Amino acid sequence: MSVSTKTMMITRCETRLRDNSTLPSFRMIPIHHDCPFLMAEFDPTNSRLVILHKEKKEELQAIPAINDSGEFKKTKTGATVVERRTIPEWFELHISDNEGIIDFIKHMAINHENGNLYMPYISKIQPISKGMETPPTIIKP
Repeated sequence: MSVSTKTMMITRCETRLRDNSTLPSFRMIPIHHDCPFLMAEFDPTNSRLVILHKEKKEELQAIPAINDSGEFKKTKTGATVVERRTIPEWFELHISDNEGIIDFIKHMAINHENGNLYMPYISKIQPISKGMETPPTIIKP
């Protein structure tokens, strides 16, 4: 059985910033259980599409140690004790160039024909330079 690649839908949303202000953006949500992604959201502050994959990866993180009564463990100086733990996290993908974002949208979104949902945000991204104008000089000893 062949599954269509168009397993997501584009919706408008607002991205909340650290200062609690919001910026308009767009999000892609799965519409089929065979979709390999949990969601994709355009980050307008960094001009990139952030994609969360269904697969998880193990990440080492430093987290505060907790004693038997559920309180943070403290050192003699009063600092919180930190321990490293392996924590499963969603695998994250980032696409930061126009062509890559548009290709992903056309490949995955069922409503990609409606450019009004995503083109106003993507058109603000500066294109990535295609390389150096002049070849590098090789210096021989």
